[in-house]
Amino acid sequence: MTVVQVGDVLDHGDDEIKILYFLEILQWQVVKSSGEVITMNGNHETLNVERDFPYMLESDYEALKAQPLSRSESWQCFWHIEQAHVPYSVAHQREEVLHFFFLLSAFYFFSFFSSQALSSQLSQTALKLSSSSPTLKRSSSLSNPPLPSSAHCFAFPPISEPMFTTMNFRSLLVLSAVFRVFLIIYGEWQDTHMEVRYTDIDYLVFSDAASLMASGKSPYLRSTYRYSPLLAFLLIPNSIFHRSWGKFLFSASDLLVGYFIRSILKLRGVPEKFCVSSVMVWLFNPFTFTIGTRGNCEPVVCAMVLWVLLCLMNGQSGTFRFGLLNLWSLIYPIIYVLSILLILDPYVFRYGRKPALQNWGRTEQESPRSNCITRLAALFHPWSTLRTALTKERILFGFVSGAVFLFCTALFFCLYGWDFLHEALLYHLTRTDPRHNFSIYFYHIYLQLENEILVVKKLISFLPQFIVQFILVLSFAQDLPFCWFLQTVAFVAFNKVITAQYFVWFFCLLPIILPWSQMKLRWKGLSCILVWMGAQLHWLMWGYMLEFRGKNVFLQLWMASIFFLAANTYVLTAVIRHHRCSPVFIGLENTSKGARKLQ
Repeated sequence: MTVVQVGDVLDHGDDEIKILYFLEILQWQVVKSSGEVITMNGNHETLNVERDFPYMLESDYEALKAQPLSRSESWQCFWHIEQAHVPYSVAHQREEVLHFFFLLSAFYFFSFFSSQALSSQLSQTALKLSSSSPTLKRSSSLSNPPLPSSAHCFAFPPISEPMFTTMNFRSLLVLSAVFRVFLIIYGEWQDTHMEVRYTDIDYLVFSDAASLMASGKSPYLRSTYRYSPLLAFLLIPNSIFHRSWGKFLFSASDLLVGYFIRSILKLRGVPEKFCVSSVMVWLFNPFTFTIGTRGNCEPVVCAMVLWVLLCLMNGQSGTFRFGLLNLWSLIYPIIYVLSILLILDPYVFRYGRKPALQNWGRTEQESPRSNCITRLAALFHPWSTLRTALTKERILFGFVSGAVFLFCTALFFCLYGWDFLHEALLYHLTRTDPRHNFSIYFYHIYLQLENEILVVKKLISFLPQFIVQFILVLSFAQDLPFCWFLQTVAFVAFNKVITAQYFVWFFCLLPIILPWSQMKLRWKGLSCILVWMGAQLHWLMWGYMLEFRGKNVFLQLWMASIFFLAANTYVLTAVIRHHRCSPVFIGLENTSKGARKLQ
C-alpha cells in the first residue's frame, strides 16, 4: 500500500491533524502486509519533520500516477481525508483504541491504588510484630536496629501476613516470569485478531533495524531508528528464531531489575520482608510489566542503571558499565556523573578496601540544605576545591568511562558513518518534536516549525534542567539512590520531549527509596497519587480530543502540559519533605573509630 500526500496543509488545524493521524493509522495497518506509507511534502510541510514517512519527489509522484489503477486505488482514498472526510473504518478503529485506553487506565489506577493501600496494612502489621515480640526486642543491636518510623510508609506493598511468609523472593520471580510470558503470548494473539495492536510500534522499528543488521546492512537505513546499534544486534534473533525474541529479552531485563532492587536493599540492611515488598512495587506495577511485554527496551536501561549503583555499593567504580550505559541509553544517564564523582570520596573509597555501608536505621545528621550551602561555598575557593577533587578514584572513573564511550562511538562510526553519529547521539541533543507530548515545550516548537530554530535556542531549553540537577546533586548526593530518583524525575519533568515510557526510568528507582520514606497513605500519599494520575488523565483527555477527534485543542493541551509539570513538582517536593535522608556510605575514619569504641 502506498499513500501519497500532496500540497501544503500547514494550518495548525483540523486538516493537518486528520491527515497526520490517518497516515499513522495506515502505517500500522500496512505493517501486516509488509507495505509502506510514503508522503509527498510541500515546501513547508510539518508531517515529515521527524521523518516518520519516507519522502517522495514530484517526479516520482508523476510516475506513480501513470501506473495502472490497481496501484492508485490505495492513494485515492487519501483525497477524501484531505477534504476532512474520515472513512468509517478509521473512525471505528479510533473507538476501539479509545475503549482499550480507558480499560488500561482503569486497570492501572485501581491496581496501583490497591497495592498502596495493602502495603500500609503490611507495614503496620510488621511494626506491631516487632514491638510485641520479645525475641525481636532482644535481637535489636547496632547491626540489626529496630524498625524506624518510616515503616509506616504508604508504599510497602501488600499482603496479609500468612500469605506474605510463604511468598519468598524466588517464588515472586517465578510468578512474575509466568505472568510476563502469558502477556507476551496474549500480545501475539491480539496483534493477529484485533485492530488495536498490543505490540509497541517502536518494537517494529527495532525488528526492522535488526533485520537490516542481520543482512549486513546499516540499521540506520530504517527510518526513525535512533538508538544504539547494540539494540539492533541483540534483536537479530527476531529474524532468525521468532519475532517475540526481543519481548522475552526485555521481560528478562524486567525481572533482573527486581533482582537488583533486592540486592541493593539487602546491602543496606533492609529486612527481607521489606525487600520483597519493595520488589513487588516494580514487578507488579501495571505500567512496568506492560512496557517490556509490549516490546519496549526501557527495562534494559533500568537494569543497567541499577547495575552501576550496585557496583558502586560493592566498592567497584563501575566505569566500564557506565560508559556502556551512556552509549546504550541515549546519553540520559550522564546526569548521574556529578553525583557519582561526589560519592567517590577518598574517605570512602580507598584502593583495596570495600566501602562501609550505612545501615538503613541511621539518618543523616546534616540537613540537605546545609550540604548544598557547604558545597556552594567551596566553589568560591576553586583552587583548593580542585586540588581535593582530583583524586585517583575520580580520575580513573572519568578516564575509563570516557574511554569506553569514545571507543564504542568510534567503532560504530567506522561501521555506520555519520548516520550513526547523528541518529544515535547528536539527534537527541537538538531534538525538536512537534508532536504533542507531555512536555511544555511541544507547543512552542510546533508553532515555530515555519522558522528554522537555531541550535542555541534548542540548547537553551537545557538550562532549567541543568540548574535543577545541580541543586539536587549538591543537596542529596550522599543519599545516592534518592538523589538519582530525584534527578530522574526532574529530568523527565523538564525535558523537551516527555512520553509515557520515560516514567519507567524513575519507577525502577522508586522501590529502593521506599524503606526511608515517612509518607503515609492517608492523606499525603493519596494526594500525591491522585494529583499525578489526575494530571495525566487530564492531559490524555485533551490528547484524545486532538488525536482521535481531530479537534484544534493545542492551547488546551499545552495548558494541560503546564498542569502536569506542576503536578510533578508537587509530588517531587512532597517526596523530599517526607524522606528520611540516610547516606549510603560511611567514612573509613568513622568506621575505625566505631570499631575502637565497640572494643
